[in-house]
Amino acid sequence: MATHKRKKFAGETEGNNPNRKFEFKGFVNYDLSDAEKERLSELDLEVEFPLASQISDAVGDRYKVTLSYDVGHSCYTASLTDVNGFRDAFGYILTGRGKSMHHAWAALMYRHLYVFPDGWEVKPPEKAPSDFA
Repeated sequence: MATHKRKKFAGETEGNNPNRKFEFKGFVNYDLSDAEKERLSELDLEVEFPLASQISDAVGDRYKVTLSYDVGHSCYTASLTDVNGFRDAFGYILTGRGKSMHHAWAALMYRHLYVFPDGWEVKPPEKAPSDFA
């Protein structure tokens, strides 16, 4: 009987499991520098960060995509949640905010594509100290 090997996903290692239960682990914290904000303001967002194709790519790469308006901060937010059980960032969320949906998406994708091109830098959540040792 012939056996078929399944396609491996980006970041797959022996210890990771594509079917493990999703558990929120935290946000990937990265504040854009003034120079990075300036660079973003000079880019043609429609060309550099095309919404439709990049959303399709993100979903295909097993990220959950969320676009919303934050009333409390009067801005748009865009986020990617890593739901790929093979990546170390599984359970983490990367976000971007901006004055328009496209600005928020550009801030998010700048982080995703340029700041963390080889994967998000995540730190395991610190366990709260126990009341008893």
